[in-house]
Amino acid sequence: MFCGPGPFSRMMEEFVLESSLRRLVQDPMRVLRELDARRGMVIMDIGCGYGFLSVPAARLVGPSGLVYSIDVDDFKLQRLKKRAEAEGLVNLRPIKSEAWRIEGVDPATVDLAVMFFSLHHFERVRESLEEANSKLRRGGRLYVYDPIRSRFAGHGTDAEEVLEEGVRRGFRLGSLKKSLLTYRLELVKP
Repeated sequence: MFCGPGPFSRMMEEFVLESSLRRLVQDPMRVLRELDARRGMVIMDIGCGYGFLSVPAARLVGPSGLVYSIDVDDFKLQRLKKRAEAEGLVNLRPIKSEAWRIEGVDPATVDLAVMFFSLHHFERVRESLEEANSKLRRGGRLYVYDPIRSRFAGHGTDAEEVLEEGVRRGFRLGSLKKSLLTYRLELVKP
């Protein structure tokens, strides 16, 4: 997101991604309520970053639920792990993995998967959708929140293309909602 892997860049990135302004605009608890996330669910946050959605999800699902926090960035996962430990969240599992080949999550065990402003960063979008499908139970849902590429200076994805790829990967459309700059796509595993 920011230039270079140095400590200042990391600090600025974390500040922006975890800021109170972002929480005001993209309230993670509101998002989880929209997704009908509930106590006892198994949730997979793909491209979790510092845990913007993962930590509130772990609190919400409680000790009978589980949150898999998937990312490729060791630094972000270590920060997330420390945060979860500090909050006593034993139901949050940080996993270093590519989105297109998630290791450490059994097939057909996840109720809800989320790609929250992360899909546009994935190298292999098609395979990532297929991998998410393989981890979901029947009736499980994948939500993709992403910037609309044409409205965000080429940064983002195209909702219709993602929907088409999702259907090719075995999903059916649950819903699609667009705002001025972003979209929310719900894909359901039949």
